[in-house]
Amino acid sequence: MVWKSWGAAPSLLLLRIALLLLGAAAPLCSGAGDVALSFAATPRRVSRSTSAAFALRVLRATGGPCADCVVTCQLDGEAASLCGGTAAASYAGLRDGNHSFTACASTTSASNSSSSPSPTPTCATYAWDVDTVPPTASVSAGPAFTSASSTVSALVSFSEPCPGRGGFVCNATYCNLIVYGSGSVDPSTLQVLSPGLRYSVAVAISPDAEYGRLVLVMGRGFCTDAAGHPFTRTPNSTFTLRFDRRSDSMNITATVAEKMVQIQGVTRLVQASNEEEGLRIYLAFAQPVLNSSEQILRALTATDAVAVHLTPTNRSTLGNRRFGYVVKKMSDAAAIVSVACDTSSIISRQGTPVVPAEPFTFLYDTQRPWVKLGTSTRRTSSRDILVLIKFAKPVFNFSSSAVQVSGGNVLSFHEASKSIYTLQIQAVGQLVSVQVAENAAMDVAGNPNLASDRLQVRHYSVPASSSWIAAITTVVFLTTAAVAALLTVSTSSLVAAGAVSRPSSYMISEPSRNVLRMACHIQIFALSRWLSANLPIEYYEFAKGVEWSIPYMRLPWEGPAADPYLGYSTMPAIAYSESELLDRSAVGGAANISSYRPRAQQGQPVTPAQIIPSDPVFPTEIPEDGKPTPPVQTPGGDATPPVMPVQTPLPLDGMPLTAMEYRSFFENPDMKPEAQIIMKLQDLDGWKYFGRNMFWLGVIGGGLILLHLLTLLYFKLRYRDRERRRHGYAALLLPRLEIMVVVLAMPCVAQAAAALIRGGTTCGLVVGIVLTAVLTSVLVALLLFLSLGITMGKLLQYREVHHEEGQEEYHWYQDLARRTLGAGKRGQWTWKDPRRAACLPRLGPLFEDLRGPPKYTRGGGGGKRRAEGGGPERRVIASEDENEGSRAPLVQQLLGVLRIYLTLLESVKRVAVGIVAGAHASSGRSSRAHAVAVLSVASFQLLFMLLGKPFVKKRVQLVETLSVASEVAVFAACLALIDRTASSGGWLPDGEARGVGLAMLGAFVLGFAAQVCNEWNALYRQARLLSADRSSFLDGAKTAGLGLLVLVLPSSALGDHRDPPPPDGGGGAGESVSASTAADGGRGGSSNNERWWLGQLWEMAKASFSKESNA
Repeated sequence: MVWKSWGAAPSLLLLRIALLLLGAAAPLCSGAGDVALSFAATPRRVSRSTSAAFALRVLRATGGPCADCVVTCQLDGEAASLCGGTAAASYAGLRDGNHSFTACASTTSASNSSSSPSPTPTCATYAWDVDTVPPTASVSAGPAFTSASSTVSALVSFSEPCPGRGGFVCNATYCNLIVYGSGSVDPSTLQVLSPGLRYSVAVAISPDAEYGRLVLVMGRGFCTDAAGHPFTRTPNSTFTLRFDRRSDSMNITATVAEKMVQIQGVTRLVQASNEEEGLRIYLAFAQPVLNSSEQILRALTATDAVAVHLTPTNRSTLGNRRFGYVVKKMSDAAAIVSVACDTSSIISRQGTPVVPAEPFTFLYDTQRPWVKLGTSTRRTSSRDILVLIKFAKPVFNFSSSAVQVSGGNVLSFHEASKSIYTLQIQAVGQLVSVQVAENAAMDVAGNPNLASDRLQVRHYSVPASSSWIAAITTVVFLTTAAVAALLTVSTSSLVAAGAVSRPSSYMISEPSRNVLRMACHIQIFALSRWLSANLPIEYYEFAKGVEWSIPYMRLPWEGPAADPYLGYSTMPAIAYSESELLDRSAVGGAANISSYRPRAQQGQPVTPAQIIPSDPVFPTEIPEDGKPTPPVQTPGGDATPPVMPVQTPLPLDGMPLTAMEYRSFFENPDMKPEAQIIMKLQDLDGWKYFGRNMFWLGVIGGGLILLHLLTLLYFKLRYRDRERRRHGYAALLLPRLEIMVVVLAMPCVAQAAAALIRGGTTCGLVVGIVLTAVLTSVLVALLLFLSLGITMGKLLQYREVHHEEGQEEYHWYQDLARRTLGAGKRGQWTWKDPRRAACLPRLGPLFEDLRGPPKYTRGGGGGKRRAEGGGPERRVIASEDENEGSRAPLVQQLLGVLRIYLTLLESVKRVAVGIVAGAHASSGRSSRAHAVAVLSVASFQLLFMLLGKPFVKKRVQLVETLSVASEVAVFAACLALIDRTASSGGWLPDGEARGVGLAMLGAFVLGFAAQVCNEWNALYRQARLLSADRSSFLDGAKTAGLGLLVLVLPSSALGDHRDPPPPDGGGGAGESVSASTAADGGRGGSSNNERWWLGQLWEMAKASFSKESNA
């Protein structure tokens, strides 16, 4: 506006007025012709009024008034109008700005009757400004938000020059720009950008303030403009500057429920949700940001479960401080969701970068937890039944009231973890039923549990028949084995002491002896209890009673609570180490976590943090009322509450869980110690079977081997001065006993290996594979020995005495026995290389009671002699016998080849039964395929024995046939029970089950009784053969006792007795006895009675063995 430029300075104003007067024809007065016009009154050149009044003076040239003059007035170039007779004009409502007023006067002509103006009027013009607006100024300092560290530049812009009263001033004393807040004006930085109109000055921000605001405002009335208006402040005269040197922070939240849970003794914040729709995720910024919702959405990263299903909400952003996104759909039913934001592209309002926030992690789970019930066995004789309750994931608010029990009373309820509970029940009926009700507990996401399957446990009393048969079997076998071992040691002592120069075969091995096969037979029945899960009680308890034969027994340090689920009144303790148990008893007290404030979640309150006694590993929910909850335990435990000292809050108290922690505690059970609890309770890893089998195998087998070695060492030291040690120590040779131990250990090792492999642990697989390789190596070695050493005749050869037809006469019953049990031909094993004949008894347990590929030796009269009671024929079949004939026919040779593989077939059967037992040891289930496989092997062995008649002695053939037949019967019964269970889905009726159990016991008793009778008969016959006449059991027993006394009595007590030369004929024995007796009598005066009768026994023994040598 032109008027604003006039107030620039007084000199400029005067100059413009002069120019205006000079440029006007007559600005104040004007004359043309005979009229002169002038202004008598005018407004001010710069007026604050919106009205103006003008007075005109019209004169003639002569100086007198002009009465006939006409005056016209014109304002701002508008149309002229008559001013009036008063020669005055006034105006109102003028606008601000430049105005001009023009007046013209003219005379009327004398000859003209009308009053028409003169054609040449006289005019005068007046110009002025109207200014009603006071001066003001606007202040700005750039953006209203800044992160400047020191100063900002302020710009002051005046609306018009304001020179009055000194104008704008800013110096060290005073500045018309006032700063409120943590800042001040720096006068030294004042710059005049446009004189009187624009100024620039720096404003310094206090370095002590990280954030705040500055208010920049102009002073009041410090200057005036040309119209005299004082300076007036307007809204633009104030500028608010917000500064923040801090980085902008961000927080990610969601509409997820929060719980305070104690984990590992520390209270942690758990966030979980099961909402399938309407789940919202919010990003809250401490300061508004410049980005839009779509831009921030592109910066969001989430797990695959929600990454493609986020959409912005339509709710207010609170000034770009809060952005919400709706999760439309989850791709997984259960997932650990982590939401993170890349803040590199997000800019705050003050221009600072946004500090990245920790990813928001929560558990999304819509799956209802299932629950499984387990126990050590589906039937038990113990009244206390321990039930394991295993949830698929940790649950809360679960108690014993949610467990439905029938047929028993709840004794105690223990919480091992939030997913494992144990229930101890006292049975009051024969059938105990347990089930967990639906919706009895909730997981951390709020999903109620599903109902469990119904667990049924049969309670029974141990039948007396089973206990008695197992006890009698144990006593009879141990007694038989002890007598056989003493007889073996006795004969070996006599041989080592030199009582006989040429020991007979019966002193080393006797084909009728079957202690080893008796032990193997008991092992089969002990292992068969794992073939079927629903064996009759009578047979099941008997099989448990003879588990020592495997050997499978409770370890000495295990105690009565070693069996799974049995007797664990404090079972949760097994899940932790000793140090963890101490922590478990010390957890408690209150924790102050007021320093941490959980995020508000759409009005959902956060449970107050209160530490309560809980498990140090597994999560425990903090109750909403904040009151400590004692450990979950129903009557049956110690009623004295444990001492709970106050626990010092740890740095992690109140902090949210990380994704790894969610996965560790709530998602993957294999990463939690709960898996170890299950493995320990159910023995699914197989280490219990490995430990028991290997421990007792080492104790028993290692003890026998050590005793054998010590006995041999004792023999060597005691008889080191004997000259006749070339015959060795009879049946105590190495490795005869060791081979027996290996044969007995094979099913034990097979069971342990199968249990470990079934367990599936890494270490268990390695150990199980190693044990399987050892078993395979033993079987392959046995196969090579039988094939190369015996079948191909590389090491051993079997000879039989063959009688010509018609040479022997048989009764009908003898002919029946010969056809069913074999001809009973006398046979003998010989070493291919005579120089290695001493190796024959060492490997004897593998073949000595079996018939091999025969090479016949013809003889006669043997059968008649036996019929007449001449006693057993013990003459060695020499290879140079004059009656030696050709090899046996091809059919007999083929049968002989197959017979020798009975040892391998027996070993394969026992290993197979051990593998099946180990595979189903902890499963509680039966496998029909495995039962069929075992039954097939046993049936083939029975058929092989009936057709091949592989045993040397007919008695042994009969006994072993009965034993294998009893095994086949038991296996067939197990298979029938499995089929019956699969078809009916339950147990047999009590009466039928009892009948089947007694039948199975009867099968065992039949086979075992036959074996015991045969063994004692063999021991009786061997004792008789130790007598002088080979027919007196008492004399043979005395001789055996002498062999034991020789071990403990000094040699001087027996005197220096040497074997006489072998006499000829059968009477040598009597003469030797008489001579020896006379000699002893002659020395009786110099010896006491003890040496006398010991000498008598010594001579009797030598006489007996001399007779045998001459036979």
